[in-house]
Amino acid sequence: MVLTRSRSATPARSIAASFAPSRKASIATRPTPVAKGIKRSATDSDILAVKPTKEDKTKRSRTVAPSSSATAKAASQNARPAKAKAPEEPFVIPQDATEEDCSTRTTVPFPALPFDFEQARAHLCSADRRFERLFQKIPIRCYEEALDGDASDTKDLNLFNTVTTSILGQQISWLAARSVLYKFCRLFHPNEMPEKPDFVGFPRERWPFPTPLMVLRTSDADLRAAGLSFAKIKYVKDLAARFVDGRLDTRQILELDDEEACVTELSKVKGVGRWTSEMILMFAMRKPDILPCADLGVQKGMLNFFLSDARGPKISVKKRKPGEEEDEAQDQSTSSKAASPKEEVVEPTQAKGEEVPLLSQTEVMPKLEAGFSAAQDTSASLDHLIPDEHGLCRQVLQSRAKGNKIKGGQYLSPDEMKALAHEWSPYRSVACMFMWALVDT
Repeated sequence: MVLTRSRSATPARSIAASFAPSRKASIATRPTPVAKGIKRSATDSDILAVKPTKEDKTKRSRTVAPSSSATAKAASQNARPAKAKAPEEPFVIPQDATEEDCSTRTTVPFPALPFDFEQARAHLCSADRRFERLFQKIPIRCYEEALDGDASDTKDLNLFNTVTTSILGQQISWLAARSVLYKFCRLFHPNEMPEKPDFVGFPRERWPFPTPLMVLRTSDADLRAAGLSFAKIKYVKDLAARFVDGRLDTRQILELDDEEACVTELSKVKGVGRWTSEMILMFAMRKPDILPCADLGVQKGMLNFFLSDARGPKISVKKRKPGEEEDEAQDQSTSSKAASPKEEVVEPTQAKGEEVPLLSQTEVMPKLEAGFSAAQDTSASLDHLIPDEHGLCRQVLQSRAKGNKIKGGQYLSPDEMKALAHEWSPYRSVACMFMWALVDT
């Protein structure tokens, strides 16, 4: 076959354009190079014998279609069906489940304080005399309730209420959490709770709370209408199911002496992690030696405390406004992981009530009075109480207090917190109540 430039012949470029791009088409559409010995007309073999230039190779690499194997592989990947997640089977309520059994598992008389508060005070003040001023200026409501016999006798601990409130408050502000909790309770008691909430005239303590059986018998759509996310619906129903079938029992949790065992048991509930479990142990069960290492409020409070002089850290005691029963420090806590429970569970700013001394001056032990009076010199340094472990010193703590956080956005690592709080044991929970109060909110 001879290629000519006859006027009656169809140009080669037009023919190639009518086909899909291919290797042959790319060759055919290339301008014919003028080589020595080749005139205006040439044979096919002559054209193919011409050595392509570097520019031609580049153009060819751009126009070559993908191989059949690559096309088949891509097609198979696109056609491969995605693995469908197996739907969770709904919880089947046991036929013998009764409200009486649920009440027995969820609600118990509020436990007495499991430690001697005066002994805890003496221990912390002897470990660091700055605690004495904190004990005098900052009341701790959850311990005051336990010390007040009349109040504790009329109050019950409802662990289902406590944990559910914690779950509903996760990842949202305390104001939003209060609103969701109100709508959640009203869903089950519409006649007892007005549609428009009155947080002053109808405070949190008076809200009727549903039982686990009531929650399980409520549709997801109704719970969603009350403001619960799909994840929180799953968490709350998992918690309710555990109380209904007996996997979770408040009495058994209270009987556990090992704090780690309590954390492990509570963390089995969906949506409940270590931080939330620690808050339950501190505020609902009043365990004395809990150190919540993931709490930013405690970390910041420890920095303020250890950087203060012998007179003690600055105390910002705020009066609570009407309707502020809930904890406003939730926005400062992390966890993810999980937000703070309200009321019985987490009360970091509950120490920020009116400035009423917890104990009078006449009740302070003489040796503590002597130690505190000797500490009036503001120039006195207590840097020797900062342990040398993990490179801790005043300069490091000052850097962290200025916002130079470590990996994970933390002010202190768990090991650093344990080293700083070593002398507080076995009353680290009591000390942490003050650490929350030292954070300027």
